[in-house]
Amino acid sequence: MKLERLPEDRHKEAVEFLAGVFATSQDEPFLNRELRHWKYYRPHPFSEETRCYVFRDAQGLVAHGGFCPVQYATNAGIKSSFQVIDWAGAQTCPGAGFMLFRELWPQADSYLGIGGSSDAQRVMRRIPRLRKTDRMVTCAYPLRPWGQLVRSPYSWKSPLKLARSWRWRVARKRPKLDRWKAVPVERLTDADANLLVPASDGSYFPLHRVPGLVNYWLECPAARVRAWRLEYAGSAVGLVVLAFLQGETRIVDLVVHSASAPLAEAFSVAIDLAAQDRNACELVGGSSAAPVIQAMVDAGMIPRKTCDIFWGDPHKSFPPDLPVEVNFTVGDAFYLAGDRPYFLTF
Repeated sequence: MKLERLPEDRHKEAVEFLAGVFATSQDEPFLNRELRHWKYYRPHPFSEETRCYVFRDAQGLVAHGGFCPVQYATNAGIKSSFQVIDWAGAQTCPGAGFMLFRELWPQADSYLGIGGSSDAQRVMRRIPRLRKTDRMVTCAYPLRPWGQLVRSPYSWKSPLKLARSWRWRVARKRPKLDRWKAVPVERLTDADANLLVPASDGSYFPLHRVPGLVNYWLECPAARVRAWRLEYAGSAVGLVVLAFLQGETRIVDLVVHSASAPLAEAFSVAIDLAAQDRNACELVGGSSAAPVIQAMVDAGMIPRKTCDIFWGDPHKSFPPDLPVEVNFTVGDAFYLAGDRPYFLTF
């Protein structure tokens, strides 16, 4: 089998294959043609080429994988990585999915495996070149507990869940945010580049962010994505990007480049921004970086789940004792959604 890029005009072929492997309808949101165009065919600041890869045999497709490019800022310069999404292999060809993943390895300095199905995680644990390096922690905050109740299947536990959501909401400490200001931005320019460099304490390798990447997120057709420039004491200090879905809001990214601006307060600003949308019942964010996780917790968000991060670094580009940053921008976590919201706090 030979790795090939699947042209966009073969959309139906990919949809039929993925719907068969995942035993789902061809109308599933992740198979939407407009979304697949954005994921795989719209130019990406880290990859201008087609990012949908397949294996096939005489009968048709036997493996599918979407190349999601990532970059990291290191002392030795910018290093590349990637996460595979919509990763699938046909049961008629065991191992085809892994072979596709392996064929993609040379395209970057490193590669990632985050969460995924139990089958995908089982495969990643068996790959000698992958090691479990860290975990991404997902935190959530109930914005409208009553809205969560209305949008969720009702059971005898629902009143208890409602009471718990209200308790979490009331328990949140609300700091004074009078020194903060969130200014909506429709599109970033090169002048905003310095806002995207986080004030890292050196405990992890931060994601490399560029204005074009934020603009790419803003074009995502699966969610209403909005960005705000964060100002603290009159100076621009960072950026927050939120994705509004049906009933839930996700923190796409939040960066503060000034150590003098409290990161926890920036997450409090994000909570208040999300609450301005009347349809938003819950805010969710995730990170593997310890300072970011702590800031979310200090802002009142509740850790609700973790997922393993598998890491391949064949060229030893990264010291093994220093983790890399992973958040919802790596892969499809900020926009992938089902037919109904899945509230982590309800």
